[in-house]
Amino acid sequence: MRTLTRMEMRWAYAAFGAIFPSGASQRIPLGICDLDLETYLTQIRSRVPYRSALGLRVAIWVIALAPMFVLCRACTIMSLDSASRETLLRKMLASPVYVVRQLVMLLKAVGAVLYAGTPAVNQAILATSHPELNQSGTRLIGIGRKPGAEHEDQHEDDEDEERHDEQSVA
Repeated sequence: MRTLTRMEMRWAYAAFGAIFPSGASQRIPLGICDLDLETYLTQIRSRVPYRSALGLRVAIWVIALAPMFVLCRACTIMSLDSASRETLLRKMLASPVYVVRQLVMLLKAVGAVLYAGTPAVNQAILATSHPELNQSGTRLIGIGRKPGAEHEDQHEDDEDEERHDEQSVA
């Protein structure tokens, strides 16, 4: 019960691939299907409580069978092209049914841990979103400060410079 069947794993690849597609960005060409998704899902399902593992399986099943109800097409997610898969997930995320929205978000959250935790993807994300980070990914600003403290220190430095300028003029 803890492992996914071959069919469930193919559905998982299709769903996760629609959420984290390959080539979606020039800076991050990898998609989640380029990573070892199968091992990751197997490890997660073996380490989490039974109900959580069941929830992941239910999410995969619901998304896999959703084209029949959401797109009114007699097929599974495997039969859809990438644009239709994206449309399917967007419609599910906009569903008035809370559980439907949350099952998609569950897969997105589970996939994000693998995807953003991959060193190549992580470095690309950090380099893109935080220019103050160097190549190794360590912060160039002080470590151990409270969030936002670097802004306070900058403000204090500006005040010190103003006082020094005033003293120099006087």
